[in-house]
Amino acid sequence: GRCYFFNGDMYVGAWRNDQMSGFGRYYYQNGQSFEGNFINGKREGKGKYQLSDGRVDVYCYSNDKRSGAGVRWSRDRKKAWRLMDGKQKGKVSIEEAVRIGDRCGPDRMDDERL
Repeated sequence: GRCYFFNGDMYVGAWRNDQMSGFGRYYYQNGQSFEGNFINGKREGKGKYQLSDGRVDVYCYSNDKRSGAGVRWSRDRKKAWRLMDGKQKGKVSIEEAVRIGDRCGPDRMDDERL
């Protein structure tokens, strides 16, 4: 289903009991977006957050909060940094970034959309 929110945000994805639940994409009015899994209206499990400047954070979520290790990709996808609990911790190789992303990225993510 699709829902347009009063603040300009939009969600496209699965619903259960009138809440975002399952795989979906949430588009924020500020140009950022989240793609991943939801449970009872909260981000849960694997997810990808696209910033408005083109950078991408790939993370695992627990109860709508980032949890554990993740990776941030540069706009051109030629550089990457390890993230821990939402904070940038240092540059990593592309190979390591791919490994982190494989553990945390959304189940339906493919290279074209990363």
